[in-house]
Amino acid sequence: MKTTKIILLTTMVVGALLLSGCSDQDLRDLADIARMWGQSHGLLDDGGNPDYWNIGQRTLGGSTGDEQADAVVDAGVVVDNFASAEAVRDAAVKAKDVKKLDSAIAMRPKEFRYHNDKGALLYEQGKLDAAQDEWERAAAIAKPYGTASQIRNLQSRIAAMWQVAPPRQNSRHLAELKLSSYEEKYKLTKDPKDWDTIMTIQEGLIKGYFDE
Repeated sequence: MKTTKIILLTTMVVGALLLSGCSDQDLRDLADIARMWGQSHGLLDDGGNPDYWNIGQRTLGGSTGDEQADAVVDAGVVVDNFASAEAVRDAAVKAKDVKKLDSAIAMRPKEFRYHNDKGALLYEQGKLDAAQDEWERAAAIAKPYGTASQIRNLQSRIAAMWQVAPPRQNSRHLAELKLSSYEEKYKLTKDPKDWDTIMTIQEGLIKGYFDE
């Protein structure tokens, strides 16, 4: 099991080195091991530089001729795609740009966080039905992966809702949506902090603290 974990970790590091060009100072020793592995499997030359011919064979749908090397390249593609999509997503949320966020979604359509972000942006624009559709789409993506995934989705949705700018942030409708989300989350987590938030929102609704 330990050997398997080392191989998997090394594989991911090699993939990241090949396709993202990134190296963490804290992983220097592992990166050296990864480079040696890459050289022995034909992905790096003697100078430690990527062999783009072999890598290109795999990224274009072919094979390097080495099953383990193919797996490394595939892992690198996943790492690179994720990093690129995250950069687009961050820029889109910061700029409140729905079209740019759609580009991130196109890169990773099954990333429920992006759909939650889009829901928040649409809600802020007054497109309430469209926002709800995005939040439901995110929930549908998370559901098949079990309770832990559903909890992460609810955390993502709630965080996105809190990013909605005033005046809609202060609306009773959004408060009710937050309340519903916290209640869903509490059913799964039984977290006292979620319960306290539920009580706080309910009190605010009763006392009329939110705009109609």
